[in-house]
Amino acid sequence: MEKRDLNDGMVVQTEMGNDYLVVGDRFIGNDGFLDISEYGKNLKLNTHKSLTGYDVIKVYNRINRLKQLHDDTAKVLIWDRQKEERRSQK
Repeated sequence: MEKRDLNDGMVVQTEMGNDYLVVGDRFIGNDGFLDISEYGKNLKLNTHKSLTGYDVIKVYNRINRLKQLHDDTAKVLIWDRQKEERRSQK
């Protein structure tokens, strides 16, 4: 999964476990927003190297309602960084 694969309405989860809705050039969540331009194509935070926990580790398919942002039963996982890294190590 790369940054260019993201579409509006998808949900991303950071290392800290926070979920954000992809809207335009931002990830929008309950605690604010993150600029997608600050991420590399691998969905890791490029800027603010002192900040940790903001790399994207999971991507979910589009949601239909904002309340589904925090409802794990309503989201469909389409990418998981840990699973991808394990596959590439084999």
